[in-house]
Amino acid sequence: ELVSRPYVEITLNLMRRFGVDVERDRWSRFIVPAHSRYVSPGTIVVEGDASSASYFLAAGAVAGGPVRVIGVGNTSIQGDTRFADVLAAMGAAVDRGEDWIEVRRRGPLKG
Repeated sequence: ELVSRPYVEITLNLMRRFGVDVERDRWSRFIVPAHSRYVSPGTIVVEGDASSASYFLAAGAVAGGPVRVIGVGNTSIQGDTRFADVLAAMGAAVDRGEDWIEVRRRGPLKG
C-alpha cells in the first residue's frame, strides 16, 4: 500500500489544476498521457509545509505562546495540520483561521 497517498493526491490535484490529467492504476502505477502540457491556472497560492509547522505549534503549547503559523489553516489540503488537534487533546488552546493556526498553553499538558 502507498504510504504517502495523501501527498500523491495533493500532487495529482495540483497537476489537474495545471491541465495535466494523470491516469492511475489503483495507487501503484501512474501514467501521464503523451503530449500532456502544463497550462497556468493563473494565480495560485502555495501552502506552507504543515509538517515543519508542527514544531512551532508544539513550541506554543510547551512554552506558553501564543505561536501563530501562517500558511496552513482551515483550508489546508495537508493532513499534518491535524497535529494541532493532538495539541488540543493534550490541553493546549488552538485557534484556526482560513490560512493560520495559533497555539498557546492553557495549563499543564496531558499525555
